[in-house]
Amino acid sequence: MPSRNPRIAVVVDPLLYGELKRRAEWIGVSLSRATRNLMREALDMKEDDALAEMAGEREATLCDDTSRSHEQLWG
Repeated sequence: MPSRNPRIAVVVDPLLYGELKRRAEWIGVSLSRATRNLMREALDMKEDDALAEMAGEREATLCDDTSRSHEQLWG
């Protein structure tokens, strides 16, 4: 029966393969699921980094003269 999800073939070195396999066994999931979870975590971290960078750029251009406090906005 074909899978509903797309597949990706990735070539890894033996050391990385061993680490992934040990991690999967440790948490009790398949190698595929453990790898997928790590990929999701990595993408989430990249997104967090990008959003933090955007926030830093916006904060650098913040003008105190026109800024309002939380209390001023929300009472």
